[in-house]
Amino acid sequence: MTNTVPCALDDHALQQLLDEDVRFGDLTTESLGVQARPGRIRFFARDAMTVCCSEEAARLLPPECRPDETLSPSRQSLCDLASAERCRKP
Repeated sequence: MTNTVPCALDDHALQQLLDEDVRFGDLTTESLGVQARPGRIRFFARDAMTVCCSEEAARLLPPECRPDETLSPSRQSLCDLASAERCRKP
């Protein structure tokens, strides 16, 4: 994964956010019983959007789970990736 945009958060700040967020576990994951299952993260939006903090999100994952070239870099307009009929202009 090539980091083309400087990260907004350093490792310490990112770790603090993670520690604060997951300190008590994830109720949804536990309720569904999917802790040991592999997963995939996909995001959808109704309108055009710009990617933000994808590099930080990737750094939260263990190295073997980090995305490869499929990661959309921060500041990229997702209009560039969508077909004209699916990406409405404001």
